[in-house]
Amino acid sequence: MALPTDVQTTPIMLGSGELYIAKCSDLTSLSSPTDTDLAKFVNIGAISGNATLTIKDDNKDVESTNRGVVDVFHGKRTVSFKTGIITFNLENLSKFIYGGNYTDDTTNKKQTVTIGSETAGKCYLKFIHTDKETGNTLTVNIFQSIFSGEQSFEFGENATSTNYEFKALATTIDGKPKYFNIEYNYSNSTIS
Repeated sequence: MALPTDVQTTPIMLGSGELYIAKCSDLTSLSSPTDTDLAKFVNIGAISGNATLTIKDDNKDVESTNRGVVDVFHGKRTVSFKTGIITFNLENLSKFIYGGNYTDDTTNKKQTVTIGSETAGKCYLKFIHTDKETGNTLTVNIFQSIFSGEQSFEFGENATSTNYEFKALATTIDGKPKYFNIEYNYSNSTIS
C-alpha cells in the first residue's frame, strides 16, 4: 500500500476592495463580532486587484495494489490570503506591526513607518468588495491570521505592496475548527 502526496490548491479570486484589520486580543467574539468589536477595525489599505484566498489541502491517497485508490487521508489544511496590489494607509498599518512607529512630517510632506523586529500578533481580517454598479458587497472574514511570507514594497506617491500575505489560523467555532466565512450582501439588488 503506497501513500503518495496529493496536494490540492483551490484559489478564490476576490478582486479589489478594502482591507480592514483588528487585533484578535481586542475583540470579545471572533465568530460574531459585536458592534463594539466592529468599531475596533481600521482600514489598512485599498486593494486595486487580484486579492486571492487560497485553500491548500495536503491529502494522501491510500492505494491498494489491485484496486487503485481506495481512500484518502485528509492531512494538513493551509489557508492564506494574498492582497494582490494594495496601497497601504501607513498610519493604520503601523498600529498592527509590533514595534511599528508612524510619523507624518507635514513640513517636508513625508510619512514614515519604522518597523521593529518583533512579530505581529493574531489579527482578524475583513476584506470587503463593493460592486460599483449595485452597491452589493462581498465580505471575507478571516477569524485569525498572522502576517506571513515574504513582503515587498514599492515606494512612490503611495506605499504599495504586491501580494502581501496573511496566513489564516484555525479558530474553534461551534466546536469545529473554522478559518473564514464569506458573506454576500445583496440588499441593494432585486433577486428574481
